[in-house]
This record gives sequence, structure tokens and C-alpha cells, in this order.
Amino acid sequence: MVRSIKASNLKDHAEIAACLRRLSTHKAELEAKHPTMDKLCSMSQDLLFSVKNKEVASKLEARLDSFAQRWDRLVQSLEMNISQVQLSSTVSTTKQSEMTHSGTVTVTKVTTREKVSALRHTRESPPPQKKRQVVVDSELRKRFDVDFTEVHSYMTRGEAILQSPEFSVSRKDGSIQELHDKVQAIDRERPEKYRKLQEATRTAQTLVEQEGSRADDIAQAADQLNQRWAGFCVLLADRLTWLAYQTKVLAFYSLYEQSEQAVDSSDNWLKVQAPPASEPEPLKVQLDRCREEVARLSSLQPQVDLLEKQLKELKDEKEGEEDPSAFLDADITAFKEHYRKVLEDLRARERQLQLVLESLPPARYKETISTLLAWLQQCEAKLSIPSTAVTEYPIMEQRLKDLQVLRKDFTLHTRTMAEKHKGFCC
Repeated sequence: MVRSIKASNLKDHAEIAACLRRLSTHKAELEAKHPTMDKLCSMSQDLLFSVKNKEVASKLEARLDSFAQRWDRLVQSLEMNISQVQLSSTVSTTKQSEMTHSGTVTVTKVTTREKVSALRHTRESPPPQKKRQVVVDSELRKRFDVDFTEVHSYMTRGEAILQSPEFSVSRKDGSIQELHDKVQAIDRERPEKYRKLQEATRTAQTLVEQEGSRADDIAQAADQLNQRWAGFCVLLADRLTWLAYQTKVLAFYSLYEQSEQAVDSSDNWLKVQAPPASEPEPLKVQLDRCREEVARLSSLQPQVDLLEKQLKELKDEKEGEEDPSAFLDADITAFKEHYRKVLEDLRARERQLQLVLESLPPARYKETISTLLAWLQQCEAKLSIPSTAVTEYPIMEQRLKDLQVLRKDFTLHTRTMAEKHKGFCC
């Protein structure tokens, strides 16, 4: 409706007056609806606070924000149209004055000197002071309305977020990034809106000084806006503090969970390990893997100390309030004991594997044993020939030579084995 009113390029005085009356009527209707708008915003905030469904609350918040922006645009459009009409009226009045002045000069050319002097006196006289003061007051009221609406809309949108039910629920996991970003956006806008509030306050003071009791409504509106701003800033500071503390809590429990998982992983690994191998190579693999697990778990010691420090700081911040242990229920003492026990069991496993590896015979001893076993197999094969086969002298003579060679070899291997065993034991 406001957009349908032609507010520019108006030349006819009657048309200008009619347009100005229509805009004034709409402005009066809009001002009459302002308390209803405030009540709607308050009811919407109560509704947002009571809604538990995050998705529904987000949609309601978006609709409220969209409606507030439409209200702001309507107010600005109305004020802009009134300014254009007033400007058209001023231009039209000026042109008529110039035409009247030109005609008067033409007529006074044939009049007496007294009439010319009177005309000059009329032309040089200043415009009425009262009319100019009314225009100034109107501009001040218009400026106040714009600043008031902007600050009011900002606080309405901000309170819808700051009074979200999410701030009443503490959490140990999940993410508050979306909520954090919204509050930070409100805080970034605050300095600019505070400047607008100061401008509105100064404008209200100027109007009170110029209009007196006629500006009581402006003074009352400015006072209420300042009181609401003070409460809004307290609420914003409280939410920023809540977000900072909640961020620390989430960081603590994230580190606590990671550390617990690391200790449990080492404990489970230790439970499924096979006994020490009897061969050097697989035993070395077992030892190397155990050393890696010991090093990994030992590196958690700084995190364990940090967890204990963080938990103390979180509880100290809530000192004087309700028992923080009801929420911060992480049992650091039990966790540290579990960590110490698993680390000690890993180190005991490492020592056991090292001792077994050191007790295994060296490689040269194993080679000697293998050689001896091969020789024994050969001897057994030669001695397994049945004695009934010895029926001829040449065969008997050959068998005797073979036995003598075996005896000689046996004596040699016995001496070598004794030396190897002595060297191994030493």
C-alpha cells in the first residue's frame, strides 16, 4: 500500500497535500501497531524458549527474523516517502514564491516609491521561525524512529537466539559451533547498534529540550530502550561466558576419551599376546612390537597430567555454585591408576622378551648342532647294514675300514662338540 503511493515528481499543491495526508494516516496506523509488534516479539521469544525441537525452533526463529526485517523496511519506506513528499512541497512552495515575486516586481515598476519600498521590505523579511522549527522537530523525530527501530529489531533478533533452550543444557560431547557462530555474530554487531542507541538517546534529549512535555513519549521510549539494552548486554555477556566454559568442557572430555581409548587399546593388545617365541627371529619381532607399544603409551604422560590440571580448573570456575562433580564426573584417579598398571605390564613384557632373547644359543652353536645331527644320521645309515650280510672276506675287510673311519670321526666330533659347549657356557 505504501509503495503504491506516488511520492516523487509531484507538482500540484493539492496532489502533494493529499499524498502527505495518506502517508500520515499510514504512519499513524503503523505507530498504533507498534505495541502489538512488541507483544508479538515477546510471545515469539516465549514460544522459542518452550520449544524443545531444535528444527522447529530454528524455523520459528527464521520467521520472526523475516517479519522483523519486513517491519523495518516498511518503516523506512514510509519515512522515505514522507521525506520525498515534504521535499516536493518545499520545491513547489519555492517556485510559487519566485513566480509571485517576479509578478510583483513587474507591477511595482508603475507604482509609487513607497510601494516599491514595502515590497523590498516584504521580500527581505525572514520566513516564520515557527514553521522552520516544526520541520526541524519532524526531522529529529524521524531520525529517532529510524534509530529506535534498528536497535529494537537487533535486540529482538538477538534475544530469540540468546534465550534458546540449548543454553540450559550442558554437554560432554557433540558440537556447539553453530550456536557459537550465532552468538559471535550478535556480539560483532553490538558496537554499531550501541552507537545507534547513543544517537537515538541524544536525539530524544534534543526533542525534550525543544518540545518540552510534548516529547514525553519520545523520552519514555528512549528510557525503555536503554533499560532493555542494559539487560540485553548482561544476557549476551552471560551467554559468551557459557560458551567459553562449555568449549573448555568439550575439549577436556574429548582429550579424556582419546586417552582412555589409547590405554584400553594397549591393555587389549597385551591380553592377546602369545608366549615368547623359541626362535630368535620371531622373538625379535615380538620384542620390537612391545617396545613400540611401550613408547606409544609412555608418550601419553603429558596428556594425563594435562587432564588432571584441566579438571581442577573447570571445577574451580564453578566453585560456589552447585556441586561441579555432578557434571564433571571424570574419575582421573582411577584413570591414572589404570594407565600406570598397563604401562608397567608392558614394560614387564618387554623385560621378559629381552631375557628370553639373551638366553637363546648363538647362531654358530646352532650350526654345529645341525652338522652333528647330519653326521649322526649318516653313521646310523652305515651301521644299519645287517651283520648276516658279512659272508665274504673283502666285504668284511671293507666294513672294518668303515667302522674305523666312523670311530675316528666320532672322536673328532666329540672333541669339537666339547669345545663349542664350553665356549657357549662361558
